[in-house]
Amino acid sequence: MKYSFLGIMYTAIGAVFMMPKYTLFLDDIRCPSDSSNIVARSSLEAMEIIQKYGLPSCMYLDHDLGGEDTTMKFLKMLYEAYPDGPIPEYEIHSNNFVGRKNIESFLNSWEKSLAL
Repeated sequence: MKYSFLGIMYTAIGAVFMMPKYTLFLDDIRCPSDSSNIVARSSLEAMEIIQKYGLPSCMYLDHDLGGEDTTMKFLKMLYEAYPDGPIPEYEIHSNNFVGRKNIESFLNSWEKSLAL
């Protein structure tokens, strides 16, 4: 049986929905230029999307997500759920220089651990 979510077709296999490859856009304010991206406004919302649809093929990441929430919280939850990867492709669009470096460092360390 086929279903549509945000204009994307996916199929139901038993009770599990298999989503085709998708792009996750994590940012509390900005909107993606591509309307087919799935938008998460918080780290928890991003994890809920991944728990529901699996890993995205690509992630666009902001660092500061409002209040005390950051993409680092999301990445730590993602690592706990998928310690053996794979790590989706990603692009960081944060204006926070230190936050950008933290994201890059975390993802680089995770990637190096997979190569061991």
